[in-house]
This record gives sequence, C-alpha cells and structure tokens, in this order.
Amino acid sequence: MNITSQHLEDISTCLKELADEASIQQDITKKSITGTNSVITIFTVIGTLIVLSIFYFFIAFNRGVSHSVESMDTIRVQMAELRDSMDSITFSVDEIGQNIGYIDMMSRNVGTMARSTNGITQSIRNITHQTKQLGYDTQWIRYDASVIDQHFGHLNYSIGNVSQSLNDAATPIDKFFPFP
Repeated sequence: MNITSQHLEDISTCLKELADEASIQQDITKKSITGTNSVITIFTVIGTLIVLSIFYFFIAFNRGVSHSVESMDTIRVQMAELRDSMDSITFSVDEIGQNIGYIDMMSRNVGTMARSTNGITQSIRNITHQTKQLGYDTQWIRYDASVIDQHFGHLNYSIGNVSQSLNDAATPIDKFFPFP
C-alpha cells in the first residue's frame, strides 16, 4: 500500500477534526464536570443543611421529651398533692356532716333554752310586777313610818321639855343638897 500525500492530508484533516472534536468534547466534559461539581456542591450543602436541621430537630425533640418527662414528674407530684387535698376535703366534708348533726342538736338545745328563757322572762315579769306592787304597798309603810317618826320627834321634844323642866325644878335642891 502506497500512502500518498492525499492520504496524508486526509489523515491530517481527520486527525485535525478529531483533535478539534476532542477539544470540543474536552470543553463539554469540563463544563459537564463543573456543572456536576456545582450540583454535587449544591446537594452537599442542601444535604448538610438537611442533616443539621435533622440534628437540630432531634436535639429539640430530645429537649421536648426531657421537658415532657420533667412535666410528667411534676404532674405526678401535683396529682399526689391533689389526691392528698381531695382526701383532706373528703375528711372535711365528713366532719362538716358530723358538725351538721351537732348543729341540729344545738338547734334543738337552743329551742329548749328559748322555751326555758320564756319561762324565765315570764318569771322576771312577775317579779317586776310584784316589785312594783311591793313598792306601792310599802309606800304606806313609808308614810306610816314618817308619821311615827314625826310622833317620835314630838315625843322626844316633849321628853326634852320634861327633862328641862325637871332639871329646872331640881336646881333649887342642888343649892341645898350639893352632890359631890
């Protein structure tokens, strides 16, 4: 086989076209690699953001669960306190029921006392009336006592006069019979 210059030129043209085509393919491959790298970078950033978000939400969920557990413990303590309060309220209600029985008994006793005090009130009214009557009755005694007092006053005055007269009459005897 003889290789002619035409063949060489054809081969050279083909190789040149092949080199141009390889250069174009290389540019396309570079662009494709750059685009792929950009897409990989974007997806890596998005993936990293998603992983960080998942990690953040996991931490937030963990905190929420911890808070829920603490809240449940607090609720458990408060429920125990509520149960104790309800027991205390039940005891108080029972005590109130018993005290209501005492109130009924006290009411009956107050009624009995009221009836008794009605008798006492009536007795006091009777005593008041009798005291007034006694005052009315004793006013005559007072009057009579004042009359007697006046009579005793007159009697004393008269005795005083008699005593003075006796003294005056005894004066001449003193002159004749002196007493030591």
